[in-house]
Amino acid sequence: MDATTKERLADFICRDDGECYPICRSSTYFKKFFQDLGINKVHDGSTRKWWVLGIIQELKGPDLQNLLYVWHPLNYIAEIGIK
Repeated sequence: MDATTKERLADFICRDDGECYPICRSSTYFKKFFQDLGINKVHDGSTRKWWVLGIIQELKGPDLQNLLYVWHPLNYIAEIGIK
């Protein structure tokens, strides 16, 4: 996965841009978000996007595949409640 794609995925997870992503995730959400994917990480208090991007850059194989699952349009639509 290239660097731009990883950065876009970090944007998607953080959802700082209200025009693109209707849900902004707080830093307290990250622990549960990653644990639900089987990735044991706890936010260290640093800037959310760069912290998330650092985790994405560390992931390989099944962990990265699990993370990509949330990016699938059907999962995203279900999460924000669009029918």
